[in-house]
Amino acid sequence: MNVRSGKDWSILLIVIVGLLVISSLVMRKVINGIETSIIASKTAHDATATVVRKEYLKFDEKSHTSVDEDGFPVERRAGDEEWRIYYRIDSFGKIDRTEELRLLKAEEERYAKNKPRFRIVSKEQYDYIQKGDRLSVSWHWLGKNKIEIISAGKPTTINNK
Repeated sequence: MNVRSGKDWSILLIVIVGLLVISSLVMRKVINGIETSIIASKTAHDATATVVRKEYLKFDEKSHTSVDEDGFPVERRAGDEEWRIYYRIDSFGKIDRTEELRLLKAEEERYAKNKPRFRIVSKEQYDYIQKGDRLSVSWHWLGKNKIEIISAGKPTTINNK
């Protein structure tokens, strides 16, 4: 019969307690990372963008399909109108520089795939905002290189007319 000594049990207990402490520290770090990620995804960030073009669309019986910012078709009614302001993000504001460079690269890739960002605005805003104007943009994280634009508005005081 093989009976373990008290010393063997002490060592085993120390190893088990050590593993529990290490695993709890790792889990705590993982949970903190998840919490940080969730909070970051819900937080609105400020950015600046430049208007690159404008487009007016009027829909009729023959032309009644539009494309949204992500490239998906949208059915419109005859007589509907859209005033679009297309813009390119210049800066993602006060975020880590590495993250900003990654997002700017993703924006360049998006633009290269002919998926420019735009906002449908009122006729008054369309008339007021001009090509080259700076816009204030609010956004939040969706994933690693994905963002969702919450709002893009009138020119900032940088280039206000």
